[in-house]
Amino acid sequence: MNLFGPVTGIISAVNPCIQATLKASNGSETLPSGRVAPEYIEVLITIQVQAASSEDLQQVANLNQSTDARSVYVYGHIKGLDRAHQFGGDILVFDDSEWLVVGQPEQWGRGEWCKLIVVRQTPSQQPCPKTM
Repeated sequence: MNLFGPVTGIISAVNPCIQATLKASNGSETLPSGRVAPEYIEVLITIQVQAASSEDLQQVANLNQSTDARSVYVYGHIKGLDRAHQFGGDILVFDDSEWLVVGQPEQWGRGEWCKLIVVRQTPSQQPCPKTM
């Protein structure tokens, strides 16, 4: 049973879904210089972005990240970074920034939808608000 569909409609009245680009990791390429460069497959997706909960922030703190973190809900199955099993490294692009998927604390169904923890990798290009 897909509860995400009906609930998304209700939540979107308060916190609208946004479009994002998923840069799904597709391995790496060794350049002629010997440098290894990651390769990605880019897909346009719809996401629901929310503030990270205290539990999510605890997971990020364990990664020694000192950056913005968000919780993202998305249709489909996207895994967090797992170096031991050599997968992950997916990036979401939204709000003029790249966000690394560092965890997937929740998944419903057989890949129907999941909750991700993302951390900002690049600064926002938006100007800082002026102070009085």
